[in-house]
Amino acid sequence: MALVFNNANVEHGKSHTFTFNQRVTNVTVGIQGYSVKYPNSDNHVRAIDVNANIASISGQQVTVTANCVMYDDSKNYAYGSVDITCIAVV
Repeated sequence: MALVFNNANVEHGKSHTFTFNQRVTNVTVGIQGYSVKYPNSDNHVRAIDVNANIASISGQQVTVTANCVMYDDSKNYAYGSVDITCIAVV
């Protein structure tokens, strides 16, 4: 068994499939960073929600999803991307 690390930048609401060289027996994902900004500079920030989730594990492949959204009290929304690290036991 070995730990294998793989990285990807995933846009809000999208998925990404990591492919490893052997069958994955266990996996976790972590967030290395994220990027989100309003299209103009005159907005306050009410909240920023960022997450990365494992959608499926199948053989040598792990599919993850990402969400990255920022909003203010005036219902202005901005969407970004998430830098995901997939750590697999193969």
